[in-house]
Parts: sequence; C-alpha cells; structure tokens
Amino acid sequence: MIVKRFKSNFIANALNLFRKDVAKTVSQSQSIIRHEDASNLNKFKDYKPSIISSVTYGPVQEQFLKGKHDKVIQGNKFNQDLQELIDILNLSNPKSIEYHKQLLNLNNQKFTNAIKTLSEDKLAEVLNFLLLQPQKNFEKLSIVMMNPKLNFKKIPEIEEFDLDEINEVKFKILMLRKYNLSHQPLKIMKSLKHNFHTIYPLIKDKSIPQYYERIFWYFYFRYNKDLKEKILELDDVYHSFTIWEALPNFQEVSKTILHSQKLSKFHEVFFSVVSNKSVGEIIKQNPNILNSMKKFSINHKIYANDLGSVNFAKLVNDQITPLLENPKSVQDLIEQLTEEDFKWNDKFMFLMNEIK
Repeated sequence: MIVKRFKSNFIANALNLFRKDVAKTVSQSQSIIRHEDASNLNKFKDYKPSIISSVTYGPVQEQFLKGKHDKVIQGNKFNQDLQELIDILNLSNPKSIEYHKQLLNLNNQKFTNAIKTLSEDKLAEVLNFLLLQPQKNFEKLSIVMMNPKLNFKKIPEIEEFDLDEINEVKFKILMLRKYNLSHQPLKIMKSLKHNFHTIYPLIKDKSIPQYYERIFWYFYFRYNKDLKEKILELDDVYHSFTIWEALPNFQEVSKTILHSQKLSKFHEVFFSVVSNKSVGEIIKQNPNILNSMKKFSINHKIYANDLGSVNFAKLVNDQITPLLENPKSVQDLIEQLTEEDFKWNDKFMFLMNEIK
C-alpha cells in the first residue's frame, strides 16, 4: 500500500487511535458492522422517517440504506487510517531506514539491478521512502515506477510527488508508458486529453528532453491523426526528427516532413532516401535497418547539423543499396550528398591549414 504525504490532521487523528478511550481494533470495528447487518431487518421495521424527510430524501428504504452505507464508509475509513499508520511505522523501522538509505546511495544502474528481484510490496516501500525524501530523486522514482512488477494502481497521484514543473511533465509522460504496459488504452487517451495543454507548450519550447518527447509523440499520434498540422505548427527540424524517431510509420512521416518544411541538403536527402518506395520495402523486410537509422539519427543529433552525412551515406551504401533490385535512384541521392560533403571537408581542411 502506498503511503501518502500525510497532513498534520491525519497524523493527529491516526495517533488518537492509540488512546484508551477511543482504541478499537480492526476486528472489533468489523464485528460491530456485522452485528448491525444481522439486526438490519428489525431496525428497518421500526424505522419511521418524517413526511418532510420522505419528500426531501426519498423513499424509506433509500434513507435507511444510506444511513447504513455511511456507517460502512466510516468503518472502512477507520481500517484504512490504521493500516496507513502501520505503514508509516514500518518505514520508521531502523533496519528499513538503513536498507532504503543504502539503495538511495547507489548509482542509477546499480539501483535498477538492486530492485529487480523485489516483490511488489517491497517496491511500494522503496517508492514510499523516495517520496518522503526532502529532495526528490526523479530518476530513481521513475525507475521504481516503471518496474513491471509494480501495478500502476499503486502509484500515487502526481500531487503526492511534489515535483517541479519539468519533472511533473516527465511523470505524466512516463505514466503513458505505464498504462500501455498495463494494457489500459482508455487511461492513455484520458491522460493525453487531460494533460496535453500542460505538456505541449514545454515540448514546443524544447524544455523536455527528446527521450520524453519521443514517448509523448508515440502515444499522441497513436490516437490523433493531425501529423501534418503538428509538423507545420512546430515548424522545426528538431521536432520533425524527434517525431520521425518516435513513430513506426516512418515513410508517411518522412513524406510529410519533405512536403511541409524547408530542409538542408542533408536533411532533404535523408528523408528522400527513407521515403523511397524501394527502400521502404527493404526496411519492412529488415526492421533492424530502421532501428539502425533511428539510432544513427539519435546518436548523431543530425537535426542540428550536416556533420553526420558521410556516415549516413556509408550506412545506406552498406545496409540498403546491396538489397535493392534497382539501387540507382538511391545512389544518385547519396552521390549528391557525398559531393556536397566533400566540398565541406575541403573547406574545413583549408580553414585548419589557415589556422596552423
């Protein structure tokens, strides 16, 4: 069970449970409710509300059952408060504190490995401990959140995390992945609709790392069909490459970018190659080629410059053109690119010689 950031009035109420004059065990409270259940029939026979109550609050049965329902809620609230207090006390155990502190001091890779074998309850304990820290470690929080053993229902509401604006948006984006892993498409759609107005502005001004932006676009375009509108609206090759890297329909995205934006020679050749019909067929038969191209795009940050164009030409010549029945059209594109590159290389070498 996840322990929330408790307010002072809850702590006071919970501690009052230990006073002799109000102490009741969970089993006692349940016993009282069961006893009331057994006597419901006799009580109902004697239950006679006023005429005004009947007009205002409905039939006799509804009023009687509502009163009973309120008592059940009170009993359940008692049980919940007691269990939450027990959870706090468990986290205060010296052995627990020492164990969790050791986890907190691990680097992210070792932390990930350390929690792999933990049960769901233990993962919830670790998450509780991280949430109780004055300085939130978002990376470790996200590692615990995304552990497949931890059910999304055990992750508290975002208000419990007490995050700054950027990390709050990261949290909302990671929850899209969590819902997807839990096969909850309705929750993904609801989250997209509810959070779009807070996520999109930060994506547009590049305040969110591309890793999170890719996750967002992957789910956004799964349920929305305004690809061209968004590319035109963003009007930035940075976002265009991020969208291309995120989506499986690589040819549609490539063609949309080609026809919607002003591109450098390298970027134009890149998307021309990827949108080529023959290349598309080769990639569909060999998914690893697309993975190589996406990794290349991400690692070289080719949205920012043309410096990776020689390596891109090599990638195409090594992995794609040997598989094409008629490689001429692609080779022509690559040759334009390499000629342009060699010109830039000549200029670069000239400048280096001048500096010497």
